[in-house]
Amino acid sequence: MSWQISQGYVDGLRLDDFAVINVPHRWSIRADTHLTVPAATPVAAPAPVACGIPGFDQPGQEVIADAFRVTDTRLGWDPPGRRGFAADCAYGYGD
Repeated sequence: MSWQISQGYVDGLRLDDFAVINVPHRWSIRADTHLTVPAATPVAAPAPVACGIPGFDQPGQEVIADAFRVTDTRLGWDPPGRRGFAADCAYGYGD
């Protein structure tokens, strides 16, 4: 799969609290109250799984997201049965 930046309209940006929890069966990502993605169910795989985004090719665990909830002023969705990917990573600001 090829990942690339697409051209589009950016409606706005803001700073929010952001949390990533990488604990097996309690994985989650949260951005303030606007984004919530908890996951507890790993997906069985016959071979090691790695993220396909260049630069983030770390081995990890594919998971089924219990929710993929976005609640914002102009956006909102929560599609069921979405997949996620849990892996070790190091996020930093100003590196």
